[in-house]
Amino acid sequence: MTSAICATLDSDSTIQILRTDSLGVVFRWSNFKPLNSFLYKKTKNVDYRWVMDSDNKFSCIIYYSLLPGLMAVLEKHGFDASALKQIEIPADNETNERKASGKYIVATGKSNDGGVWCQWGYNADIQNILKLYIKGQDYRWRKDEDGFSCLLGSRILQDFINRADEADVIVSELEKASGLRSTAFDVPEFDLPIPEYPLKEDIAKNIPFPVREYQLDDVRKMLSLRRALNANEMGCGKTIEAVMVGESLPFPKLVICPATLRLNWAKEIRMCNPGADIKILLSADEFETGKDWTIVGYSSLAKHRLELVKSRFNAVFIDEAHYIKAIAANGFPDSDRAAATLEICTRARYVYPITGTPKTGHNKDLFNIMRLIRHPITQTRKDFGAFADRFCDPQQAPFGYTVNGNTNDRLLFRELKPFMIRHLKAEVLPDITKVRSFIPAEVNLSSYDKIINEFLSLRIAEGKSEALELVLLGKLKKTLAAMKVANTIEFCRNFIDQNEKAVIVTCYTEVIDLVMAAFKNNAVKLVGGMTDAEKDTAIERFQNTNIQIFAMNVVAGGVGITLTASHVMIFNDFDWSPVNLIQAEDRIARSGQNFVSDIYYMYADGAEIDEYIAGVLESKLDSISKTVDGGKTENIDIKNMVLDALRRK
Repeated sequence: MTSAICATLDSDSTIQILRTDSLGVVFRWSNFKPLNSFLYKKTKNVDYRWVMDSDNKFSCIIYYSLLPGLMAVLEKHGFDASALKQIEIPADNETNERKASGKYIVATGKSNDGGVWCQWGYNADIQNILKLYIKGQDYRWRKDEDGFSCLLGSRILQDFINRADEADVIVSELEKASGLRSTAFDVPEFDLPIPEYPLKEDIAKNIPFPVREYQLDDVRKMLSLRRALNANEMGCGKTIEAVMVGESLPFPKLVICPATLRLNWAKEIRMCNPGADIKILLSADEFETGKDWTIVGYSSLAKHRLELVKSRFNAVFIDEAHYIKAIAANGFPDSDRAAATLEICTRARYVYPITGTPKTGHNKDLFNIMRLIRHPITQTRKDFGAFADRFCDPQQAPFGYTVNGNTNDRLLFRELKPFMIRHLKAEVLPDITKVRSFIPAEVNLSSYDKIINEFLSLRIAEGKSEALELVLLGKLKKTLAAMKVANTIEFCRNFIDQNEKAVIVTCYTEVIDLVMAAFKNNAVKLVGGMTDAEKDTAIERFQNTNIQIFAMNVVAGGVGITLTASHVMIFNDFDWSPVNLIQAEDRIARSGQNFVSDIYYMYADGAEIDEYIAGVLESKLDSISKTVDGGKTENIDIKNMVLDALRRK
């Protein structure tokens, strides 16, 4: 059967009925956006597939149950849809649709090991579950004329039923055949009254710096809301606030964060609770949790996802939560780490995404974060269609819709505000121009240990000299700088993702070369030996173009230049003179800077000398900075302090 649906439009706008079968009507069309829109909005990738042929025309099957809606769309746009009204709908249509529909998974038999053979019609949701979540483990699937079929092995059957149920796929027949039922939202303890956990009175006694009143207020609000977004600006102390929240909750906590921040979380937890039992879970580790805190990097989620889900952490902190922003047009999380994080947080009562930039460019970036806190307009991934219509300016594309626009921004802010904590540094830290943080870096210490042993051998050898000791000390410092650079680069990528600019400072040209290679056309450098014209060009490009990284030598770039396009500076390694560090800091913390400057010092975790230098600088830099600003020349001799510490080993 082939017939045309007539319209008073141009000759390129044609819709043809190719055939009818037991399920519906197969159409072929071109250049008719209302039909594309009807398919997208009505079916949302469920129960149909449409393809483009060699003539750039589309075709798909429309179920009989959708024909009334389709006829209304066609007639609204001037088409004669009488041909559709004459189509006879089979008596067993409802049964046929149900069998072929992607909304149902039909059990067709059991395997010897307890698995179940399944069949379903086209449904992008089910395909996404199989591709993204099950990861080829214990199943295989195929396409035939009746749709799709697969064997779900007994090991993953329960997990699949849970996920299919969450995707609004009806699994009642699968449950009946397997004897299992969905436990996706079956958490009996949630039916009990949730106790109130107030802020611990003595929570701040171990923290070696003053906790500000706004931070205590933030902690109280986070505990009260139970699920809240901490979107304080960089430098306002989001991590220590989260730790105080966690230490007020009397059960195990999970932290999901970038790999470069795992050690820093452990460091700040021990500020609050020196005796905390903390497990940092690496990809190479067997699964194990800490009694108090478990910390896992985004890169390790794939390895430990199933165990983390089964552990049912009652409190989860998601640092740099913009890492899970990826979302597909059908509302599914569009990255493994986003999907894993959402699943892990499903059963938790206390969930706290943390990021100073929840929206990195598009309103859609907020959807997964808002799902984490169970915002009323983002309860499930099915709400994404309405969310996109209101806030993402959906636009027709050749194969569906794009949702990369931004509309109703103020309305979205009003929706989010009751569930969000947000301070700017200028509001809560009006008298502070710099916020310094010392970040531990995970490194392989074998090269470091070799040099330390060399130093100790020299110390007991005949004819030891301070000159040789200084040579070894310089070698040690350079080795540590090279060991940390990979962490520095990865740490910096977080700021790039947030559309920030950053200045990376080092004592070594080799480090600058590695930074330039990592960021390629997105970086400029300033080192000794450059001409004045070359330096001016580098500064001009950083200050006034889209270049995001400025790599500089601490001495060559320490005076006479302005880099206020950035308020972020990362020191890969330490200069022997703290005054040189302060002068480098002042390249961004100077007249023309509109933000508080965030200064980060990377130190090698476990390397006693680097930890020692970091500790000295952390306690002394602020005092030295004030002294230098006051016109005095106070300084400290870090080199000899380190030598003395080495000699005492």
